[in-house]
Amino acid sequence: MGQVDTYESYMATGGFSARYLRVERFDDLHVRILGDSALMTGRQLLELERKDTGDRMRIDSRVMQVWVQEDGRWQQIAFQTTPTEISLERPI
Repeated sequence: MGQVDTYESYMATGGFSARYLRVERFDDLHVRILGDSALMTGRQLLELERKDTGDRMRIDSRVMQVWVQEDGRWQQIAFQTTPTEISLERPI
């Protein structure tokens, strides 16, 4: 159903198993600042091509990101996505 990666397992697969064609955020983006931390939630649309099969996918998801501010810079420390709709187009 889902997948959890460590840094090592993520990098062992080359980091990305897809070539991203388009990433788009929608207008229901919400950011809550909590001191030196921020929580972002919203919808995200991805269009990608899988490197292993060439299949093109369109994924509409709900996302959550956690950011922290350190030394004046914001860094993402967590990301979670839940697909709500997936469509697949196989190459001919």
